[in-house]
Formats: sequence, C-alpha cells, structure tokens
Amino acid sequence: MTIVRTLREALTIVGFVPPFLLVGHSLGGLYANLYARLYPNEVEGIVFLESSHPKDLSLNEYQGKPVKAINMVFKMFDSLSSHKQFNEVNFVKETVNQIHQIDSFPEIPVYVITGGQENRMMPEKVQKKRLDNQLELLSLSRNSKHIVAEKSGHFPQLSEPTVVIDTIKDCVKQINKTTDF
Repeated sequence: MTIVRTLREALTIVGFVPPFLLVGHSLGGLYANLYARLYPNEVEGIVFLESSHPKDLSLNEYQGKPVKAINMVFKMFDSLSSHKQFNEVNFVKETVNQIHQIDSFPEIPVYVITGGQENRMMPEKVQKKRLDNQLELLSLSRNSKHIVAEKSGHFPQLSEPTVVIDTIKDCVKQINKTTDF
C-alpha cells in the first residue's frame, strides 16, 4: 500500500482530482490494480500495459539459469544502494498479498496491452503463462479489451507509442459512454 498511498498523495499534492484513468506498465499494473481496489470511486478505467499479474510471482521458478544469474547480479548491485529499501521490487509480494485481500474490483473499462514479440530471455513456457496471466486481467471487468502491440516486447510505449495512445483514447471513450447518460 505504500506505493499506492504515495501515488495518491502525489496526485493530490499536484492538484489532480479523481476520478482517474490509470495506466500501469509492468509492476505498475499491480499498483493500478491495488489502487482500483482500495479507492474504487477514484478510478474510472485502467490500461494494463504489459502489466504484471499477481500470479507472475510464481513464474520465477520456471526461469532458466541465465535469467536467474542476471537477476542475482541485479540483486547484488541493488544491495549496494543506500536507497534499496525504497525500490519498488521490494514491495511486490506485499502488494500481491494486498490485492488478494480485497476481492472487489470496480466495474470499469479495463484494457490490456500485450507485446507481440517473443522475449528470447524468457522460456516459451514462461511466456505462455505470462500471456495467460495478462489475459486473465480481462476478467476483472465485463467491459474489457485486449490489444496486441505486434511489433513490441515489454515496452510498447517505446516501440509502438501510437498503439498505447490510441488505447488510452479508446478507454476514455468507453469511460465517457458509461458516464454520459
């Protein structure tokens, strides 16, 4: 909740007033998911952009030796940082547990953007499970849509920004349809 509360406080400080359309990339998807559960009246739509799913935590056990070695090196460097305690990856398990504690998710437009390119560092089995997990995000709402960024991997906002922008615009249109009577 630390990151979600910090986000909420930052939005208030800069003068943004809910309701919000949240766009969560990677781990940011977990935080957008939790934000919507904690503050359902403040969120009118979510775009999950190559987002993590709570089940993604279990994917580490399927990683090959090269990826595990790279992750170990990153953890070593991370341990040298004096700001390590504030690193978002230190809050992932806690955030996942908090998501599991709150069953309800608001009935809002949910868009899931998935990169269509293969990740050579990730075993095929892991890629399949991760895609299944991303598609499961669609079940959070009856008003959901899946978009594949065909030329992208994990960063569609960099390789296909138009896909991301168009998806956000489409989500805004869906929000307006549900709020305009």
